[in-house]
Amino acid sequence: MSDFTEDPEYYTQVGKDLLERGQREEAIRAFEQALRLDPDSAYVHYVIGEPLSDVGRMQEASYHYQEAARLDPEDPDPWIGLGWIAMQEERWIDECAAYDRALEIQPDCVTALINLGVCYVQLGFYEEAVRLLRQAEALTPDDTEIPVTIAKALQAAGDMDPNTALAHSNLANQFYEVGREEEAFLACKAAIQAGSSLCRVYHILGEIMESRDRMSAARFWWKRGLAQPWDEATPLVREALREARRRRVSRRARGTKKARIRSSRLS
Repeated sequence: MSDFTEDPEYYTQVGKDLLERGQREEAIRAFEQALRLDPDSAYVHYVIGEPLSDVGRMQEASYHYQEAARLDPEDPDPWIGLGWIAMQEERWIDECAAYDRALEIQPDCVTALINLGVCYVQLGFYEEAVRLLRQAEALTPDDTEIPVTIAKALQAAGDMDPNTALAHSNLANQFYEVGREEEAFLACKAAIQAGSSLCRVYHILGEIMESRDRMSAARFWWKRGLAQPWDEATPLVREALREARRRRVSRRARGTKKARIRSSRLS
């Protein structure tokens, strides 16, 4: 890269443009030129960390993230970068420490809350993981992946406990709420296999079958749901069955009329 300018911001912008186009090695060279001109730029030390880690140069990426953190101690992002590198290298304790530091700087940093929550799941600290993920969920209610991550944490907690049925049913509920019906269906079946007696599991199965116009299967699951002990889904199942019966009677009436019309035309 020819040095026809002494403006570090120029090379920083070139590096960002190259990075957006997926040209990591070229972006690294541009950022390195920017740092030669301005070695105390916390921002450039930070942005060069991503492409370095992407191409496997983890030690160099760690150095630049550490420099960014030193030069701008109020920015949580370099610590998130260090946590990501620690995660790639399976250094779970270092990963947690990095995200903890990011949260000390910015307690409402959603990325740090989510990443630390996931790290705690891997370490088996399920209660603390769910607490952090709930915080992230409250800050970004439109993020549909966070409830699923919470459910997986609950499922993992359930796998360590004899009562796995509850964990599977929680997972099914979370999947269903964000429209992931295939995964919700599998989680419901897992809950039933684990001995679930929750009506809401059968309610979800019925709803999924109804959405696919498989009404006989929907009624089957709803009826099984009514045979379970009462819970918050029981009234929903009763209403679903009533509505299914009304539609069934209506369809039968229309079918009879059509049959008579066809019969008259044949005669």
